[in-house]
Order: sequence, then C-alpha cells, then structure tokens
Amino acid sequence: MTLRLRGETVVGAEQPGLGYCRRGIIELVEGKTPDEALPILERTCSLAHEAYRMAFCQALEAVAQARISQPARTTRVVFAEVERLLARLWTLAQAARVANVAPLYRLALDQRESLFAALEDATGERHYWAVAVPGGVRDDLELQPLQEALTALEAGVAVWQTSVAPNGLLGRAGKGIGAISADQTRDLDLTGLAARGSRMTDDLRLSQPYAAYEDYEEQLAQGGEGQRTGDVASRLARAVADLATSRAVALAALANLPDGAHEPPVTLAKPEADRVTAGAVEGPHGLMTARFFWTSENTIHELKLYTPGMGQIVAMPELLEGRLLPQIPLILASLDLCIECLDQ
Repeated sequence: MTLRLRGETVVGAEQPGLGYCRRGIIELVEGKTPDEALPILERTCSLAHEAYRMAFCQALEAVAQARISQPARTTRVVFAEVERLLARLWTLAQAARVANVAPLYRLALDQRESLFAALEDATGERHYWAVAVPGGVRDDLELQPLQEALTALEAGVAVWQTSVAPNGLLGRAGKGIGAISADQTRDLDLTGLAARGSRMTDDLRLSQPYAAYEDYEEQLAQGGEGQRTGDVASRLARAVADLATSRAVALAALANLPDGAHEPPVTLAKPEADRVTAGAVEGPHGLMTARFFWTSENTIHELKLYTPGMGQIVAMPELLEGRLLPQIPLILASLDLCIECLDQ
C-alpha cells in the first residue's frame, strides 16, 4: 500500500496490490470432481475455510435435491460459529497488538490456542477440519472437547466486553478514529465488520437461514444490539459482540445434537445434464458465494467465488485519506480486510 503524506496526515492512498497470496484456486479446481475440488477450495481463506466448504456443498446439494439430516445441519452450524470465533479473535489480536495492549494480544492468542487444541481433539486437525462434505458432515467427530472449550471461553468474552467499552483499553484507543459513515458503507458497498460498525447490515444467517440457523434466531438477533458510531471502537465492539453471539449459537447447537456417532453423509447423484448452481453463506468476513457448473461427468467447471473484500480494497483510498499516519495500523486492523480471499 502506498500512502502520500503531508506531515503526518494521509493526503493520498493507493489501494493495496494483489497477487502476493495468489494460489490459482479457480484454475486448480477446473475439471476436478467435487471430492477433489473441496480440499483446494477451502484453501481460498484460512480464516473461512469451513465457510467455503459449506457454500460449495450447499450448491451441490441444491442440484441433487438432497435432504440433509438435522444433526448434520446442526453440526455445520457448530463449526461455522467456531470458525467465526477464531476469525474475530484474530482481528482483536491484531488491534490489540497495534494499540500496544500486550495483555489483550496474548489473551486473544491463548484463546485461539485453546480452540485449536479442542478442534484437534474433535477432528484430528488443528486447521482445515473438512467437516462439511457433500450430503452432510464427517461421521467421526468427537464434540465434547468443543463443548468444554466454549464453556471455558465465557470469562474471556467478558474481558473483551470490558476492553471495548467506552472506558476500556480498546474502546479508548479506537474512539473517534477511522470513522466511516453509514452512507459511506452503502456507497462503497462495504460488508462485514467494516460496515457493521456503522449500521445494521443484512446477515444471511437471519435473512435466509441455511444449515440449521433457523433454530438460533434468538441468539443471532441479540448480536445486532448496540450503538454504532462508525469508528474503530465501534467496529471492535461489533467484533466482540460476535464473540458472544457465536459462542452462544455454537453451545446451543451442541446441546441440540444427539450423543454418539453422526450419520454417514447422503450420497449425491451427479446431474444427468450440466447444471449451474450456487451456494451462499455468511462467512467470517461477510457474505460469500460459490458459483459453478456441475457436469454430467461429475466435474466442476467455471468456478466463480464472490468474496466480501473487493469493496474494501477499492474503498481503501477514501477510507484512509485525511487520517493521521499513526492511526492507520489500528484502522486497518479494525476493517478485517482479507487479502487472502481476493488472491484466489
């Protein structure tokens, strides 16, 4: 990113260059079977890998008109919300680091490590858990470790809520910095935390429930409360609100799951003719969609991924111009900008 300065004031900015994280996801998926495509597709974003898997699986299931079991749908909710927790803790960690609040930085990393350890016990993997599969979920999951880790997270969430309160360490550090108006978020088509700090935005989990989200409307609706001032403090407050919401949803979903092994996934029949399909989910960074052709030969073609970060990249000059240089790192941390999603 190139900034032009007059003193310590940013008077010009160029949007970040892309390509540094490029892996060629689209090209690698071309011509692959669904089972071959999934491990590639989930590498689109390390903070939203399960969201990409779920969107892709939902698109396949729509073509096959498959009816997924309620436990499988609920299990998808659990891991989607745990993934959201990890992403929000990463954003808060970066904000605490650049705000020079070392104890909160360490807290975020410790909380992430606790979740990673529980996820490894639950799935056998610290990362890229491959929970969502076409027709359902893996049938070899051990969910008790997640229950314990999420329960233990309650005290940590309370610490974060204190830190982003008006008199809290992050609340004071972000007050009045990097403000984005509600009109700007609409004009610039911002999504995710960048928009939610300024106004209420559409959440697909509520507006068009998928998986089993229709069962957790009460917990999700509570996450929409709170004042929105559009500054860094407001965006970080929304990140912490997400922590509380995702923890509540994940625990409620775990309570609704039966004990014992999961049912095996439903077998999906490949289409008799080439079909275009799409799946959309509310990922950690915002709304994301996977669109592709599923052919009668059981291969994937013309994959298109619509990720939430492009609006932020284009908007970066407007969001940064007029700001003071020492404020830029904290502003960037609060925007939850993911270059990885864009460098497919």
